[in-house]
Amino acid sequence: MREIKEEKSDESTFEEILEEPICQSCKDVNSHCTHMLKLRNGGRLELCDLCKPWIKGSLYDVPKEVKGIKIEDSELFIDALCEIENFSEPETDDDWFHIFLNLFPHSHKYIQKIEQSMELRSESRSEEIDLDYLTILSMIEEYKFKISALDTNYQELKSSGWKSYADNMEWNLPEILAIGPHNIFIKPQFMGLFAPITEIDGMKFDSHYGEIANELLAELIFDSVNNLSNIKLHTRVKQISNDLKFLSSCRIRWMPTLPYLIQKLSDIISGKKGKKLQYKLLAIMYTFDNTPKSSHSFLLRDQEVWARSFQFLRVIIDGLESKARIESDGIVVTGSSSIVYTIRPALFKSVLQFWQVEIMGKGGPICIDIKEQHKDLPIGDQLASLVLAMSDDLVIKEHIYTLGPFIDAYE
Repeated sequence: MREIKEEKSDESTFEEILEEPICQSCKDVNSHCTHMLKLRNGGRLELCDLCKPWIKGSLYDVPKEVKGIKIEDSELFIDALCEIENFSEPETDDDWFHIFLNLFPHSHKYIQKIEQSMELRSESRSEEIDLDYLTILSMIEEYKFKISALDTNYQELKSSGWKSYADNMEWNLPEILAIGPHNIFIKPQFMGLFAPITEIDGMKFDSHYGEIANELLAELIFDSVNNLSNIKLHTRVKQISNDLKFLSSCRIRWMPTLPYLIQKLSDIISGKKGKKLQYKLLAIMYTFDNTPKSSHSFLLRDQEVWARSFQFLRVIIDGLESKARIESDGIVVTGSSSIVYTIRPALFKSVLQFWQVEIMGKGGPICIDIKEQHKDLPIGDQLASLVLAMSDDLVIKEHIYTLGPFIDAYE
């Protein structure tokens, strides 16, 4: 029976010292201390000291930003990656709803409100609601068509040299559009040069009517008519329009159509509901655009190739004897210049730089990329090459131009 000793515990992970283990990364049965990495999502990995930091770095890459939002707390983002499920990029409101179910329990008020909105729209399609969404949309489109026709007539007169006549004539404007309790009045564009052209329930605001999409206005009126929102319609139009502008800046490919979904999505991504919830949603969205590489991803690895690469790395480190050693968070190498370097997993990784090299005690990373033609090598092979390079830094500085200034400053 194998004995297990608890070494460290925190809210996201804890490690246990295992006796006589086999590392699940390099498959090496050795005398080196081996750890069980227990993750929040329930997974367990038995890893040796050499593999542990690089496997954790492989499992949880931290980008510099997601959807234009800067990732300032890398550990919190890693925690979020531990918790999330895998989702395809949303293409429907249902898809967004399932993502929200990963963010909140089913009993949460946000989930209940989204379900209510979706159910009412489903009922409207079955003709159980008199003023359904499609009827509202049709009324808006017909009204805006009449407004656009006036703009077209005006432009035709203007282009024919009759601008003064067109400016002074009395135009027969459509009557105010009444939908349920709401009254909507929109002036033609040519009448809105110096005054607001949109009026909802007697409230004017400066907005070109074309900026208010027919579908959005119909959704908002539908919500209001069915008591899904207690906010005044004209205020709600401005609010959701601003939310959509923000989400567009975040490069959301498929926007939700439900106003409540739009609002909550904007609130969460912008951080209004707290950084933890923001990072969890950003972590989900990060996976939409980032397919891990088998050479760097522990989960997608070829097990034998991956294991051999880390076995090779250990051979290189052991062969350097006192010039290289394994530490809990990476590798320490002493160069031929006597400079001591630390090699750790980078917080913000790239295809060409999975690591962060620093001079021990000096701080500040040294930018050292793998060559483009070698970027698909297993990460253990890449690290072995880096360890050898740093151990012979006086020679390799001629080939790594970013290294020279640090060595010169040290001397």
